[in-house]
Amino acid sequence: MRRSIGPALRWPSWAGRRSTALAAWRPCPVPWRAGRARGPSRPSPSAPLISGGRTPKEGKRLSKESVLNAVRGALTTSHGAAPPAYPVEPAPRSAVTTDPDALCREFVQEFDKLAQYEDQRFGAAWRVASVDEARARVCALFAREDVRQVCASPSPLLDEVLSDALRQQVDFTLATTPETAGANLSTFDLGLTDCLCLCARTGSILASTAEMVSRAVSLLPPVHLVLARVGQLVPDIPDAIGLIASMPGFPDDLPAAYTFITGSSRTSDIEKVLVVPAHGPREVFVIILP
Repeated sequence: MRRSIGPALRWPSWAGRRSTALAAWRPCPVPWRAGRARGPSRPSPSAPLISGGRTPKEGKRLSKESVLNAVRGALTTSHGAAPPAYPVEPAPRSAVTTDPDALCREFVQEFDKLAQYEDQRFGAAWRVASVDEARARVCALFAREDVRQVCASPSPLLDEVLSDALRQQVDFTLATTPETAGANLSTFDLGLTDCLCLCARTGSILASTAEMVSRAVSLLPPVHLVLARVGQLVPDIPDAIGLIASMPGFPDDLPAAYTFITGSSRTSDIEKVLVVPAHGPREVFVIILP
């Protein structure tokens, strides 16, 4: 039995009634020496230096810079030839016609599908045979929609269609500057613009800020009227993008925006209930001249 000295230790109440005695004291075989206390200590002016005559803090900073320099060097090093280009196949397309009459018929048909929802219509597209017929369409539209104020984006086609009589029929404002175009456009009844082209396959209108002073003319009034010619019809959206790519100054000198307008503004995000208008005009009309 080992000899024990010292008082008996009492266990806590939860450990039950137990007792033990301290083991016999024995001297430590390792002699004690004075030294630094355990745990972190603050650096002192006399702190030892690491190799190179730098303090540990400076050494860490230089180590970080060396890692970053190694990364930069790896990024600038060539890793051999570039991988071969992935073959891009053209998107499949159905038969495309370039006949102006066929394109015009297809555009009017697709546009009417977009304008019709249940028993409501939110626009129309007409092909006219002359400027006089176009003026009659514009006059009838002004009367049906009770148009009192019109804001128009200047264009040669607009000057050709809008006679002095039509200009006197309504309060006509020509948006010649962005300030004019953005001034109280929500109070206008109709916005009148031309376009870059018409996409027959989707019934879409491609508008460009190069053709209009401000997009607000086609966005803020509740009714948008577009004037176009038969020669501006293209088969599909890829053809419209190709038209943009073939324009002088592409791609360095581009207008502020190109906008595809497909039907009136609408949304059905909330409970799948159609809301017209949502982010733009309630009705869109197109008149196609020879």
